[in-house]
Amino acid sequence: MGHLSQEEQKKGNSLEKETSSHFKEELDAILSLHITPETIATFYDEALSKTILLIAKTVQHYKEEGLGANLSGKALEDAAAAHYGIPSVTDLLTRIEERERYIQELKDDLITKTGYSSEVFVPPTADERFIVTGSGNGFEEKRLIPRLLTLSYILEHDLGINMQDVDIVQGTTTDNMMRKHPYVRLSVPLESGDRIVYICEEEGNATFVFDKVKILEKVGDIRLLDVTDKVRYKEHIHADRSVGTIVRQSPTWREDVTEALTESFAEPFVEKSGVKKERIPQTKKVSPSDFEKLIPKKKEGWESASSINKQGFGNSETIAKFAETFRIEHSKWFEEQKPSKGHPATHYHPELVTKIKEHFKKQKEKRDTAHERKEGWESANSLKQQGFGKRETLTAFTETFRAQHPEWFEEQKTGGGKVAEHYHPELVAKLVERLTKIPKKKEGWESASSLKKQKDFGDSRTIAAFAETFRVQHPEWFEEQKADKGAAAEHYHPELVAKLIEHLTKILKKKEGWESASSIKEIVGYSSYYTINKFAETFRAQHPEWFEEQKNKSNSSIHYHPELVRKIVEHFTNAKKTLEKKQEKRWGWGSARSLMRGGMLGGYKQITKFAETFRAQHPEWFEEQKTSGGKVAEHYHPELVTKIVERFGRRGMIGDESEKEN
Repeated sequence: MGHLSQEEQKKGNSLEKETSSHFKEELDAILSLHITPETIATFYDEALSKTILLIAKTVQHYKEEGLGANLSGKALEDAAAAHYGIPSVTDLLTRIEERERYIQELKDDLITKTGYSSEVFVPPTADERFIVTGSGNGFEEKRLIPRLLTLSYILEHDLGINMQDVDIVQGTTTDNMMRKHPYVRLSVPLESGDRIVYICEEEGNATFVFDKVKILEKVGDIRLLDVTDKVRYKEHIHADRSVGTIVRQSPTWREDVTEALTESFAEPFVEKSGVKKERIPQTKKVSPSDFEKLIPKKKEGWESASSINKQGFGNSETIAKFAETFRIEHSKWFEEQKPSKGHPATHYHPELVTKIKEHFKKQKEKRDTAHERKEGWESANSLKQQGFGKRETLTAFTETFRAQHPEWFEEQKTGGGKVAEHYHPELVAKLVERLTKIPKKKEGWESASSLKKQKDFGDSRTIAAFAETFRVQHPEWFEEQKADKGAAAEHYHPELVAKLIEHLTKILKKKEGWESASSIKEIVGYSSYYTINKFAETFRAQHPEWFEEQKNKSNSSIHYHPELVRKIVEHFTNAKKTLEKKQEKRWGWGSARSLMRGGMLGGYKQITKFAETFRAQHPEWFEEQKTSGGKVAEHYHPELVTKIVERFGRRGMIGDESEKEN
């Protein structure tokens, strides 16, 4: 075989660099997968499948170049990865698992951190619908969107806010409300100004973000704000734009919420509905017509969700949602353009238009070819409507038969013309048999939900958590039974019910002079719930009598004895004075939060955990300095900052070690 010419060698090297660059871009897209309410629950599976596909591509290209002939398995995969300048398979999977663990930790922290109120936050207005008892009208159960977990991710991962500094309280709902899931209130400390956020995970409910100082000036007390309805929220916002904003669920929900948390409401702020509007500084006095002239005209072959919808391919919302799945890997496929008639809108590249039409064409073919519902077959939704339990419980049971009896599962048309998976009559019979075996509620037995309704015993999860402490010793105290309305739920034996009531009634009302960490935070006007609680805990071993669970007007929490309150206030007042003496941030030094805001791919916990490995050997690399917001935070020496950047990388620099932090 003859030697390659110099020109052929250059061409080969150029192609190799191009391939390597392409793989790095794909990897960057995987490791920085956009976390949104729609993707946070599926991040791990999506990232894993894309990683496996990327590994297969690198191996294929590696072999096509005549390399790795004597290698196989992991050795071949690692050699291909090294050749194209991307991390090894093990390293990639570790990074993905780390991020998934981080999301799971956030979820676990939310459960332990959330307080509970007996008030209905953001109550329905007189115009909103209530369920009329005994009307017989069934309502489609609305889907849940994990907005609260996504917001926690935004706060801690993107903005560097320690979730322990955020006060979280969940309201309640009543049986006759259409809304089955409560609003949650978060009080968020931010350098741009503290925010109060009201968020609900049930679809059809907007998120409200307020400037804490300004809204409380108008309302007076946060407890009054809790029980204010949506109409009044909107009236406050429309009357004074500096008070807050409304964020509606959309493909850009994450960006809209981040903007609401970090930018001033004093600028013209458009209610968020999924279409990103350009902020126009008030001083420029640009008219809408002049602004539209800056937007390019619609290009040949580009289409908007609305124009694709008019051609019979799905509705605009589902088209936009499907298109968003391509944004990270193909950001250039999205562009704001102005059609010859109508207003500016996001338009999609011809390649994306083709993919959208193909997708919805297949969906239509699936509907057209699906069988009509067969006699005796039922879907999970139809069984749920007949009172056989929640959809999740039903599908969990039916899944146990799929491997052995795949013929028991078939896509069929529903009564409304849609297509859904239906179950064979034999499987339906097994499901009904299982549910009919569940006994009716026994005398004296109670569920966590029924106990909650009887008295002001807080949230069902609080009751269930205490009950759980008896399960190992008394498993016979726990039994699945049917409540009066037919829904199955775990019920507790009368002996356990007695213990639960005894425990919950012992929680006393707030005593004179006793304070919680949250109330002390307001008194001192410095530090956070987490740091106050951490300091207080240092006294527990010596003075356990200084700690007592008590009820305030909204919920129960640990309160501190007046003597401990005095010590806490004194400590943090002195700390506040010390703050004024701390030096300003030095050039090149960075805190974990500032590094995250600079585009670091690692989360707050990951960065601090990694930095901690250098403390013993280099204590001089750690120093408390003032942040730009005037608070004190631990900062890292420039050498440690460099190591953190090398370890985690920044968005857009995967595999490129030549690019350092400025």
